[in-house]
Amino acid sequence: MKTRLTIIVLFCISLLGTGCSMYSARFSPPVNQETNVVLKENDFNIIERNLEGSYGYLSLAVGQFPFFAVEIPLGDPRLFSNALADLYMTTKQKAEGKPSQLVNWTLDNTTWFIPIPYISPVVRNVTFRTDLMEFTK
Repeated sequence: MKTRLTIIVLFCISLLGTGCSMYSARFSPPVNQETNVVLKENDFNIIERNLEGSYGYLSLAVGQFPFFAVEIPLGDPRLFSNALADLYMTTKQKAEGKPSQLVNWTLDNTTWFIPIPYISPVVRNVTFRTDLMEFTK
């Protein structure tokens, strides 16, 4: 009886030691962009706001996630590249052949998992949001 209670207590402590989701946000893209554009009164126009590109995949974490685990992706693990490709595909027709730029970037990076000891399903998702600006002069 005592060993059973000890196992239950240890299991509860291991569940309390891990979270069920993580969220982080950045307000600039993870690439270096340097421009020397000076915007004046009416020399630009916002074509569309809140354009979105996202990508996510499922993986299995073997071990005690998030501390000592090996993550086995069940999809393409290139989150940022695939999310940017999705964003660029949505803006291609609107921006191609025009003097335009993507501005006001945000990045939402979400990780969701179920804390099961020694094998945990993990879902990772990345979403880029931006505005499309066109230069008029």
